[in-house]
Amino acid sequence: MPKISVISASFNTGAFFRDTIESVARQSSRDYEHIVVDGASTDGTVDELKRHPEIRWVSEPDSGFPEAFKKGVAMARGEYIIQCSISDGFLDPQWFARCIAVLDNDPTISVVWGLPQSMSEDGVLGKISYERFLSSPPPTKEKFLYEWLFNCFWFPEGNFCVRKSVFEKCFPSIVQDRGGDQDLWLEFNNIFHRNGYLSAFIPVVANYGRAHAGARSNEEAQSGIAEVRLARYRAQIAAYRHELAMGSVAHRFRAGNGSFLQLPFSRAKLILLYVNPRYAFTLLYGSLRLRFKNFLKHPVVLRVMPAFLRRKIAARLRMAV
Repeated sequence: MPKISVISASFNTGAFFRDTIESVARQSSRDYEHIVVDGASTDGTVDELKRHPEIRWVSEPDSGFPEAFKKGVAMARGEYIIQCSISDGFLDPQWFARCIAVLDNDPTISVVWGLPQSMSEDGVLGKISYERFLSSPPPTKEKFLYEWLFNCFWFPEGNFCVRKSVFEKCFPSIVQDRGGDQDLWLEFNNIFHRNGYLSAFIPVVANYGRAHAGARSNEEAQSGIAEVRLARYRAQIAAYRHELAMGSVAHRFRAGNGSFLQLPFSRAKLILLYVNPRYAFTLLYGSLRLRFKNFLKHPVVLRVMPAFLRRKIAARLRMAV
């Protein structure tokens, strides 16, 4: 079986088909399969697909990207999954090999990601997103959780490589296409981090994302849907950050196989990084309550302090002794 399944959803983007296919074919690693799920295009895409026997493909009507991509995942035989739309492609010819090396050698990692670069409709490369990470990489593994909690970062969907088993657990089960308030990739990031899975960053420009007429991202930005979805995503993270800071939920880190790792989540670090007096007071108050509770249960205190006095102190602190 191939290590990586590259899944490409397409619909009437035949003008960019060849560039995308060639960018995949230029990868140094041959340990992959390329799956194209086409939504019954009428622009010659199917004719191009027939010229590439190395590609596994299907062309039939669908309701949009969510249905198409889920269909591709069902077809995938690889251990790892990469999403690459027909119109986008890869810039680093070593990208698949880099991803395989990290995921094969570190079972605690579930996602590997790099940097994307923009491309105009006529093929001119533009801005590198998050270029600062080339000289100052973000924290990795369990430390990246704090980055996500504060910056609401999401993995560039055009290059991140994820274990298929983790993807199936974290990809939204209820999907909505255009017009809904749910963005599939933002929701994936939310579920991924809440479930404690870990990621690793590779400091290379891995892929390009091409802007073109009719692109879903353009339509969603112009209609305001993208802004609504992003606001919802940030609100979800803010709610989880608040729950962690208040101690109402416990965060556990997981390996790629879903087992829990012996990595502690630091509530104190979260609060100190956030520099929020409200949370700092909560942390301090909780620490003092614990100290007093242990003090009141100390054998010496039990012998010398009257029970009514211990109960009175406990009542003031609203705790049982």
